[in-house]
Amino acid sequence: MNKEELKKTIVSSYKKLNPVKIILFGSWCRGEEDKYSDVDIIVIYETKKRFLDRLE
Repeated sequence: MNKEELKKTIVSSYKKLNPVKIILFGSWCRGEEDKYSDVDIIVIYETKKRFLDRLE
């Protein structure tokens, strides 16, 4: 899988959930991925819940 295919997969997977932002980090972000690399992402959503309430 290349970076463009990865982007399409991530966007299509999260599109229905309407995230504010999706952030890619780790080896894929740095261009250092290999066949054993996992994909590290952060998905940011808007919410009215306080941070501590979301931890439950």
